[in-house]
Amino acid sequence: MQKLNLPELLVITGQSGAGKGTVTKILSRLCLERDIPIVKMGTGDAIRIACEKDTYLFNKMRKLHNTGEKQPGFFALGLWFIAIGNIMREGNLNILEGAPRSERQVEDLVELIECGYFSSLKIVEVIAPNRICKKRLIARTKKDKRSDLSIDEKPGIPDVRKIRRKMAWWNERRARIVRTAKKAGIYLQIDNSGKKQNTERGLIKLFA
Repeated sequence: MQKLNLPELLVITGQSGAGKGTVTKILSRLCLERDIPIVKMGTGDAIRIACEKDTYLFNKMRKLHNTGEKQPGFFALGLWFIAIGNIMREGNLNILEGAPRSERQVEDLVELIECGYFSSLKIVEVIAPNRICKKRLIARTKKDKRSDLSIDEKPGIPDVRKIRRKMAWWNERRARIVRTAKKAGIYLQIDNSGKKQNTERGLIKLFA
């Protein structure tokens, strides 16, 4: 079985619908097969959980979330801080899925390495054509009934405007995020537009 050379902190980012969750699941299985201990956290899931809380701040967050808009970076950073504090284990592969969403957040992650919180970091962008991402988001809406992708008051019925909006804010920021990650020498890319077997082979090659 081919060995995987993985960083201590692995961040999975990319367009909504590109398959960040799929890539995380494949990596988790590959690590399990090789007895590599992992801990993982999804920022999207953390935001959705936060939106369920009944406080003034989280009600505001939920209102924004339900429109399909991007949350302020401040909230993402706060959730990351809590999540990293909870998941961080020495000797493990720590996977953070769904980040970063701005060049500032890339810089904040790099600072974790510079300050010695982690020994190594890679940011993996999951890519797929927009048409495939849109198709996947529509299917996900029908299956998961996510409010940020559904027509208001009709969970599970895709709202194409929300889906386009969610895709648009990633496309607007992607170039700056990638440029910042490349400059720091931590950028990798995996194509998840085809079959899962192809993605798995690509990941093994990426970390060979």
